[in-house]
Amino acid sequence: MPTWNYSTSSRPTSSGKTETLTFRGLAGYLIENSDTPFQGTRQDQVGGLNRPEWTTVMTANYQVGPWGVRLQARYFDKTKINVAWVEGVDVDDNWTASQTVTNLGLSYSGETAAGGNWMATLNVNNLLDRDPPVVPSLSQRGGFQTVSPNYDIFGRRYQLSLNMNF
Repeated sequence: MPTWNYSTSSRPTSSGKTETLTFRGLAGYLIENSDTPFQGTRQDQVGGLNRPEWTTVMTANYQVGPWGVRLQARYFDKTKINVAWVEGVDVDDNWTASQTVTNLGLSYSGETAAGGNWMATLNVNNLLDRDPPVVPSLSQRGGFQTVSPNYDIFGRRYQLSLNMNF
């Protein structure tokens, strides 16, 4: 998995507060993920609903004094609904769209009178409230809809936390 990091060194600002800017990226490319069912015909599952060919995570952090901001974007490549189907024969459209989900974090940190540290953080997951692709499916119990576990199924949500070291 290719990885790259870029970080500026901490330096004081004109107000005397220290600032830091960090970028980090991770990219994954799935070359092969084959499956051989009972019939003996090998099927490559890459690009299938639960196995996107490309995935990436990009993160930017900015810290100035006690304040911090983190922005993260997760990307999933388009996927086939069923790798065994032939488009135009078995189904008209065999693809789900690619998707990028953005997360935001805001933090403030300080020190206690006894010398300990604390940090308050507000996280907003799925900031833009992106819905996952919903795929119609059929089983022996009837029709239903499925969503790949790679996608965020809960929508936008908030988390407030307070961490203390003493």
